[in-house]
Amino acid sequence: MSLGKYCLYCQRRLPQIEWLKPLYSWTNGELEGYFCEQHYYQVKAFNDRQKKAYEDYNKTRGNKDGGIN
Repeated sequence: MSLGKYCLYCQRRLPQIEWLKPLYSWTNGELEGYFCEQHYYQVKAFNDRQKKAYEDYNKTRGNKDGGIN
């Protein structure tokens, strides 16, 4: 996957957009790509919801397994 300096969501590049911001994976810390102002917060919120669901799942599973994750 190319991580060029363009928005991975809408494919727009600078100077068509005001800024690009890198977004890093919550699972491994690697760069997922760059997103424009319009899409960065949308994609970040989605990733945050995924992380919370994963953590909640592990808590629930851990309780059923006697605290083992």
